[in-house]
Amino acid sequence: MSRIDDLIAEHCTAGVRTQPLSELATYVRGVTYGKNDEQENGPLRVLRSNNITLASNTLNFDDIKHVSSNVRVRDNQRLYANDILISAASGSKAHVGKVAFIFENLSGFTFGGFMGVLRTNGTLEPRFLFHMLIGRSFSEHLDRTLSTTTINNLNASIMGSFVVPVPPMEVQREIVRVLDQFTQLEAELEAELEAELEARKQQYDYIRNELLVYKQHHGVPIFTVGELCNVSRGKVISKDHLRDRAGGYPVYSSQTQNFGIFGYIDSYAYDFESITWTTDGANAGSVFYHNNEQFSITNVCGLLKVKNTSVILTKYLYYQLGLTANRYVSRGMGNPKLMAKAASSIAVSVPHIDEQKRIIFILDQLDALVNDLSVDLPAELIARRKQYEYYRDRLLTFEDAVG
Repeated sequence: MSRIDDLIAEHCTAGVRTQPLSELATYVRGVTYGKNDEQENGPLRVLRSNNITLASNTLNFDDIKHVSSNVRVRDNQRLYANDILISAASGSKAHVGKVAFIFENLSGFTFGGFMGVLRTNGTLEPRFLFHMLIGRSFSEHLDRTLSTTTINNLNASIMGSFVVPVPPMEVQREIVRVLDQFTQLEAELEAELEAELEARKQQYDYIRNELLVYKQHHGVPIFTVGELCNVSRGKVISKDHLRDRAGGYPVYSSQTQNFGIFGYIDSYAYDFESITWTTDGANAGSVFYHNNEQFSITNVCGLLKVKNTSVILTKYLYYQLGLTANRYVSRGMGNPKLMAKAASSIAVSVPHIDEQKRIIFILDQLDALVNDLSVDLPAELIARRKQYEYYRDRLLTFEDAVG
């Protein structure tokens, strides 16, 4: 930080002045349009709150809304290089104030009415303001101002009243250089870790397929799930019966099995080695292994208990179903389903128990490698993010700031 300290000592002998953002930048709200203006391939593309990724404060182009050229767009509602796009209104307070930096002119793009754009007037380096807006001081400003309203809306008054330190341009640019290095390293690390994770997943899928896809001439017997397992389904569990985790047993449901637990109850339905699967919805056909866990499931999940573990091992069946269950999902009427009857009909190759054990051993090792990296990836990124936040808040806090 010596370079920045030297610049501050050289250029800020009278302290760093502060100004309200209304004196430093122009704030423009986005276009409004009706449902009738939306067109699947309309010429005008509208960025909305979902196009700002909260975790990284970057722009994404997922789920772009297209509208007719009849929608009136002023020149200042186009998107230009060095603009800062901000989510100005949202049902979720956490998403109000999230920002993304526009690095180049975006021809054919505008932004919706719940969005805004900030354009600095030359006194502030745009990237300096961007780092300020993802920093602690702006977050605290939003906490103070939005808590006095019932609507999460960043109007011009709230936005303009944010007080910003304005060091000389040389200092701003050096701070931006340092903080941009942190964000660039974070982006490179994320890309590297995600590439490694994808490579491990592909390796896992390849080896799993090699181990579990049997050719007919191998003479491996085929059974149905209904022949191998007792098949049952969960029951309706009201949210009123759920409780805090302490002392409770987990309940899984279709909406949460991939990501967590529906809730906890005082008793449990199952306490043996088993496989559950999702029967309805987007996750239909997803399978989950339970190693003597005490738990329950709701009515949108099914459960398999192996009848005879001398014929097939539960963990081996889990790996087989992870490969094949999705093929039995019906997708009619836009609601994917894998009900008990269809699940019972799933064909399973059943090699000798010793071969099953060998396959389980190999896939367990690969599964651990993938899962370890899945945990390490966010942990490493969180560590880098904390490092960036430390230096950002340190660099953007001027103790001798003057109004």
